[in-house]
Amino acid sequence: MGEWMNTPVIRRVALIVAAFALTSGCVFTATKMMIPRVEPLDRSAISKPLHKQASFALSKVVANIKRGTVIGRYPMGGIDGIEGTFCNFTGRSLSFLYWDNGSRILGNWGTEFGEVFHDVVSKAGVNIKGDPHDLFKRKKSAQKAEYMIGANITKIASNICRETDVINGGRLNQFSGEFYVDVEWSILSTVTDQVVFKLKTQGYHKQVKQIRNGPLLMFQGAFSNAAQNLVTSAKFVTLAERKSDSAPARSFAGTGLKINFKPETDRPIKSKMAKVLSAVATVRIGGGHGSGFFISNDGYMLTNAHVVGDSKKVGVVLNNGIEVPARVIRKLKSRDIALIKVGLHVPNPLPIRHKPLTRLEQVYAIGTPIEEGLHSTISKGIVSGFRNFNGKKFIQSDTSISPGNSGGPLVDQNGNVVGVSVLKVVTPGAEGLGLFIPISNALSALKIKAK
Repeated sequence: MGEWMNTPVIRRVALIVAAFALTSGCVFTATKMMIPRVEPLDRSAISKPLHKQASFALSKVVANIKRGTVIGRYPMGGIDGIEGTFCNFTGRSLSFLYWDNGSRILGNWGTEFGEVFHDVVSKAGVNIKGDPHDLFKRKKSAQKAEYMIGANITKIASNICRETDVINGGRLNQFSGEFYVDVEWSILSTVTDQVVFKLKTQGYHKQVKQIRNGPLLMFQGAFSNAAQNLVTSAKFVTLAERKSDSAPARSFAGTGLKINFKPETDRPIKSKMAKVLSAVATVRIGGGHGSGFFISNDGYMLTNAHVVGDSKKVGVVLNNGIEVPARVIRKLKSRDIALIKVGLHVPNPLPIRHKPLTRLEQVYAIGTPIEEGLHSTISKGIVSGFRNFNGKKFIQSDTSISPGNSGGPLVDQNGNVVGVSVLKVVTPGAEGLGLFIPISNALSALKIKAK
């Protein structure tokens, strides 16, 4: 290499290029960007066949980086282990690489980043939906996935080498270098509409030889590596294989609680409608609300865990419009159920039904959908089926529910509680798909028994 540089022609060209750079006022960046070290993960492989796995689809890839952030450098003199002739020899404009887009969506399953993600996870043996190469069915396929994956790129660091023409000193559209990314992954259950877990992975890609469109391809290579680190992580594999030990706590961690329940009744709900409605209330927290219902004379109520959130106290608006404070006694996020208590005597709590439901039974959902002015709304339907998602049992019904119904009761024809409203499946083409927590599961999850 030294002899080649000392030949008269090459030495003269180098001097000309250097003189041009100095006279044009160019400033070179001699230092490289610090690239974090990507530690190898304890990787796991998916062993179950596709038809026994949970299904996944990519929701979107977002780069959450402040506009103007330096994400790379063009160090003069080259990069260790990277090829390139007269690396970054000219041009002040090549000192730094800036992120000029601010927070932006880089794509979903139908874009280049979607293709990169799909290729990585499918090669890892994951049951991935929404093939970006299928121009006609990819959208419908992605909508059927049990889990949606979101990627948030929070950091980019790179060192890039742009090749210089040794004859005229011009910059060539040929690049090599190294790219690093931090990616925060979120996985959402399309059944429960809850994030089941988050994981942060790193990705690194080194491009040794010069290629066209190098920075973009290196960026995608680093993202590909981060995606591989996600799908080979033990946490992801456990979720994909539906392993029981991956399930969160199935019952409240505290001791058992005994409550005096009102005995089951066989009187038709129409004959006591006022009493039934007086046992259902609006649960208010911050600027939002949900529903809840009394299960004992001494003020115990059931609602959803997502309704009370992390609050210790909530407001309860009774059927007559009076608001009273309530304490959150216990909750279990994994089953989305909570027990709250108001400090007053309740004359007409709802009775609990213990015998199992059957398909086609008529049921009613009661609550406060959409806005508080719609409190005491009753909707009628039938029991459509019984489902088991990730080890959790649900009653499926075509009974109409909306946001705000969460935590309200599902009762039978006699006004006995059979379930707790928890979510409505919202997907294109879906109608009448409401899911309810069986009352027996709700009580056992909170370790509540009858006295």
